[in-house]
Amino acid sequence: ALALRAMPPGPRLTVIVGQVGREPALLDALMALPAHVVYAVLPDSPGAGVAAQRLETQGRELLVHLPMAADEASAPAPGAVTLGAPPEAAAARMAQLIEALPAAVGVAPLGGARVSASRRHMVALLEVLRDEGRCWLDGDDGAASLAAPAAKALGVRLAPVTHRLGAPGDDLPTRLKAIEAALVLEGRAVVLAEPSPEVLVALRRWLGGLTGRGIALLRLSEIAL
Repeated sequence: ALALRAMPPGPRLTVIVGQVGREPALLDALMALPAHVVYAVLPDSPGAGVAAQRLETQGRELLVHLPMAADEASAPAPGAVTLGAPPEAAAARMAQLIEALPAAVGVAPLGGARVSASRRHMVALLEVLRDEGRCWLDGDDGAASLAAPAAKALGVRLAPVTHRLGAPGDDLPTRLKAIEAALVLEGRAVVLAEPSPEVLVALRRWLGGLTGRGIALLRLSEIAL
């Protein structure tokens, strides 16, 4: 795929829909998105198994969502990676989630500012990905995040999120116009979208006209470096 589709002319867009499996009723809307949209699946969520199976059957690209402690003020989600556990335990937890979704090409952290600031924890996590040839979606959890330098040092492919879509209060048409403007100006964008009905409808309409606007939609595995 890299040889055939690498560096197409014009702007390049990657879209990841996060938290797949949490709302099973949205599965049909998720599958109605274009073929090169990527899906980050929460392995422990109620609809994860069915969603992953149907998406994989259609040849969709999947990521494992890894819950991680966000900050000191927030209680971690059940099963989340925290600084209270040793790095080896964090790596084992991530390996367990990947085992539940073996088709995944990489890992997308969910939260994670506290953990991503720990070099020992990030190295332990990224070593698992390096050994298995998977990539890391860098959510840019703040200036203290060590994900990018650790990935570079270990030779793990990484792609940074440049835009988020679907936060509470988002004006979706305005956000999509801003993303398209960034595509024109910077030539690339990696969008992490929340899976709400409104976001999925807006995404489907917007993505449907990409080709006519000269924008290439690429999977994460094609743009992670």
